[in-house]
Amino acid sequence: MRSPVSCRRRGRGCRPAEKIVSCVAVAGLFGALTSSRKILFVQIVPALVVLALVLPAQ
Repeated sequence: MRSPVSCRRRGRGCRPAEKIVSCVAVAGLFGALTSSRKILFVQIVPALVVLALVLPAQ
């Protein structure tokens, strides 16, 4: 069974690391909007750095 959250790229599925880091970034964005702006720098910035390093590696 496929996951309802899909990150397709060029017709292929994504690696688990991409999906997990994407979920961390989305959760951090929600936390920054609803709780504390500090979460933006503690959670989202590192997640985006990891995504920037992982995506070109495909």
